[in-house]
Amino acid sequence: MPLKIDETALDGVAEKDKGRVLDKIEWLWENRVAVTHHYAYDSNPDELIVRIVGTRDDIYREAAKG
Repeated sequence: MPLKIDETALDGVAEKDKGRVLDKIEWLWENRVAVTHHYAYDSNPDELIVRIVGTRDDIYREAAKG
């Protein structure tokens, strides 16, 4: 399965939440065609790479840094 999670992506996630986050990532991968995307998705290559996980505010702040 071409789902890749950067080894440091979950560094900021509490241990008690990591399972739930990983389950959601798996669900997004399995339902990638049906989900309304708020990000760019190109089916060629058909892969999902998770580089960072966090709260919405934190993610937007990180994305703004470039």
